[in-house]
Amino acid sequence: MPFEDFVVCDADMHVMEPADLWQRYMTPEYRHAAPVGMTELKRDIRVKVKSQVLLRAGPVRPLKERGGSGIGWRPDQEAAYGEAEARGWDAQAQLDAMDREGVDLTVLFPTRGLFTLGIDSTEQIGADGLEPSFATAIARAYNDWLHDHCQLAPDRLYGAAKVAPHDIAGAAEETRRCVEE
Repeated sequence: MPFEDFVVCDADMHVMEPADLWQRYMTPEYRHAAPVGMTELKRDIRVKVKSQVLLRAGPVRPLKERGGSGIGWRPDQEAAYGEAEARGWDAQAQLDAMDREGVDLTVLFPTRGLFTLGIDSTEQIGADGLEPSFATAIARAYNDWLHDHCQLAPDRLYGAAKVAPHDIAGAAEETRRCVEE
């Protein structure tokens, strides 16, 4: 069977969300507390939620060892990511990468967005936790942004929705909204 007869799917491609995603997409009642993407480091994927900066990118190493930002990025990754970064990690950059790799369609997963719900609920840890309705608002804002991101090629870009486990009823409602809308 010729290769052209196959559909090549990447089931775990990640997006690089803009640092201001939550400031732009949060509902008005929670915009004052919206998570903030950090931008101090090269390709910074950290995010500040309430008073905590969240990151799961591995150990920090001296710059002389890594030759780059000191966190997670290597100099040889410039060729792979430099152009997409220059474009602001937009949907066209995503499609260009897919075309270079021979990928027909993909399911997009969060990068910075992975961390936004990484704090336990207020019911578990008290005032420093995420209020269930706030956690649901964070997930909804991400899902709205991801939907918009995928609209450049909705037949090729499929977003994996986020739901907040902090709020079971809200998670069910958000799942329903993402599927139906």
